[in-house]
Amino acid sequence: MANRIFFLGGCDLEMCAIKRLLDKYGEKYIDKNLKWGAKTSQILDEFEKYKNYDKIYLIEFEDDAGVLKYKNVEHIDHHNENSDKPSSLEQVAYILGHKLSRFEKAVALNDKGYIPALNCACIGKSDIQRIRKLDRKCQGVTKEEEEAAAKAELKEINYFPYEHFSPLSDRLYMEGFEKYVIYNDNLTMFYGYPIDRLKKIFKDKKFFCGGGTHGYFGIEEKLSEDEIKEAIKGQKKEISTHTFILPFFIKDKNFIENIEKKGFEKKKYEIKSAEFYNEYIYFYPYTQKVLFGSKYYELTLPENSKYIIKLKSGDVYELEIEDIAVRIFENNIAMLSFHLNNYDYSDRNDILKINDFGRRIFPQYITEEDILAAKNTFLPNCIELKLSERIIKEDFCDFLQNYDIKNNPQKLIPRFISELIGDNLQMILDDRMFVVSFYVAPAWLTEELKKDYVHNDWWYKYVFVDGGDKTCQDDEFCTEVIKKATYPRWRNYGTLWGVSRYSLVGVANEGGRFLMAHAKNMYFQMASLVLLYRSMILNLSNQVKDLIDTFKEDDGIDLSKIRKNSKKIYRDYLKFLNGIFFKEITAQEQGIEMYKMLLEVADIKEIVESFDREMEELDNYIDLLEEKERNSSLEFLSILGALFLPPSLAIGIMGMNNIDAKTSWAVTVIAILFSFLSGVFLIDANKITNYFKEISHERKVYTMIGVVILFAVITALLIYARKITP
Repeated sequence: MANRIFFLGGCDLEMCAIKRLLDKYGEKYIDKNLKWGAKTSQILDEFEKYKNYDKIYLIEFEDDAGVLKYKNVEHIDHHNENSDKPSSLEQVAYILGHKLSRFEKAVALNDKGYIPALNCACIGKSDIQRIRKLDRKCQGVTKEEEEAAAKAELKEINYFPYEHFSPLSDRLYMEGFEKYVIYNDNLTMFYGYPIDRLKKIFKDKKFFCGGGTHGYFGIEEKLSEDEIKEAIKGQKKEISTHTFILPFFIKDKNFIENIEKKGFEKKKYEIKSAEFYNEYIYFYPYTQKVLFGSKYYELTLPENSKYIIKLKSGDVYELEIEDIAVRIFENNIAMLSFHLNNYDYSDRNDILKINDFGRRIFPQYITEEDILAAKNTFLPNCIELKLSERIIKEDFCDFLQNYDIKNNPQKLIPRFISELIGDNLQMILDDRMFVVSFYVAPAWLTEELKKDYVHNDWWYKYVFVDGGDKTCQDDEFCTEVIKKATYPRWRNYGTLWGVSRYSLVGVANEGGRFLMAHAKNMYFQMASLVLLYRSMILNLSNQVKDLIDTFKEDDGIDLSKIRKNSKKIYRDYLKFLNGIFFKEITAQEQGIEMYKMLLEVADIKEIVESFDREMEELDNYIDLLEEKERNSSLEFLSILGALFLPPSLAIGIMGMNNIDAKTSWAVTVIAILFSFLSGVFLIDANKITNYFKEISHERKVYTMIGVVILFAVITALLIYARKITP
């Protein structure tokens, strides 16, 4: 574009790379070698000279001079409120039409997500050290600062009386510190702590942040150590995430109104952060329409809401509730989801118990002895939702008194669900919710899995959601099914994914922590889509079953109504095949492969093919009934024709010209009687008998009366016609 100029902000490795690109493409730019945190007031004089250019790009500036109000000014940044955007280097490359080199991609990752992002991109340790050294050089880190950082005692809270924190921060991270604080007399920086929590704590202070959900958070003032300790108190990283999904059919026509009264609020899907952007762009547009175009409701939650799982053994698991949501699709299919985070339980067996016990919604067996036995194996003693002062508790004992086997065998709704969304609904799965989970495991466990996940009992139980013993006790069979259920693409990096009919789970070491966001977002959506497929096919199958139940021989069949309903079912099925069911939902290689695995373990292909056969058999049966009805109608017309023949013949033989009026009625009666007597001999009696068996009693009476009246009228007309004939 003619007449455009770039203004460069605070200098670091990314800004140096941007400067090289601008030089390469001959672009005009202003570089005043500003430090990080550059403000537009620092370039105001130069800006005035070029403010009439067609396009002005400001790269990473704080607009304290109000220059962003001009229409020809575009701000390029990826910090603070712009954290959902690509790195500044990527944005500039897009403007220039430049394809980033491998090194430039690493520079972008470094600036966007620091060392964790470089680790996740499988960049070697020596390359990471080189990139960090170049970054510190571009920032202007002095030899004195490098030496001071090398000699500093490393701890979680560090006072560093120098301008640049990067040499100490790099050393802390490379030495194994996952979270730490560095401060001086003018600035306090938090690294690795949950950004959202720090935003709440310091909402009244001026801050800046970036690097993702657990990136960096800075306050432009010195905080005391007591203030820092108070801020990081309880600032734990998530050990695991657990999402429980319950698909169901809505039976209540006022369902939406009722859940809104219970505190659910309708939400519109908005790309308001990097996580939302990543989740949205991950899928093809047609998949986005299904996933993000549905009606979505979130429960308004008080702070510190908990999902509490209590076991009969005495174990208690308190998980933080991130969200409770309801999503409504077509044909009254909906999904309730509990989005939970674990900050406290790191033992690998605790993760198994949280998944297995936390997903239960009703006891498999109803007697008191059975419930007690189940509570010793897989059923929790109780599940509680702690929503501030409100506590919803389900101990499963009321099922003994309230379960109506005779009148409502399908209504098995626990209190912690019914009090949220009501109980006028029908479950689609059985006594379990679907589980999406991700576990940031200790390095020793991921090393075990790298060596041999096939024979690792913990991995089998994690994938198949067993909280206690394995539910498979044949070694050969276990080996066979766990291979099919495991996605090992990133095994050498300590990352595994597993899928089963009731789960999509992942595990990684600390270097794969970023994958937790994938489990919460993209893979949760993927699992929801497959559950939607199963629900929709099951719904259509139930409609076919209900239609077949109307085929009652004794009461007669309304074929026109049956055909109309059959066409509606088939229309809904075609809509499902062409607008909801997709063979591929993303361009990402890993997503393609995992989606195929989910479809396979959920037997979606077999379910669809089975329903095809159901529809074909239904159509064939309806065609058979319609053909039978047509044949019956033709046979009845043949009977009528045969019955009309005798009276006509009788009248012709007797002649009517010389019969007076009184005699004519006698002849008519004789002709009718003769008609029936002749019909008995002219028509196969078995056919008449079969026809009358096939119709209802009411229709038999009407048929007889109609035939008699018709014969009488026709015969009388024949007589009358005969009399008036000259």
